[in-house]
Amino acid sequence: MSQENVEVVRQVFEAAARRDADAVLALYDPEVEWDATQTPGGLGGDEVYRGMMGWVVFSASGGKHGVATSTSTTS
Repeated sequence: MSQENVEVVRQVFEAAARRDADAVLALYDPEVEWDATQTPGGLGGDEVYRGMMGWVVFSASGGKHGVATSTSTTS
């Protein structure tokens, strides 16, 4: 992983710790894909969220299963 990528990840964690959703979203690629099936402890259920709107839906739901479907969360 490049130092640039390490810095972006660090910034995401810092923004998340501040609960600064705007800063977190600004750091993600607009085509982000969040595979919640890979989340530890079953947090995300069986959904794959795509695009910025998908990430917003996943985040707003607290990662709860069944809130959105992969077809309804396009950017």
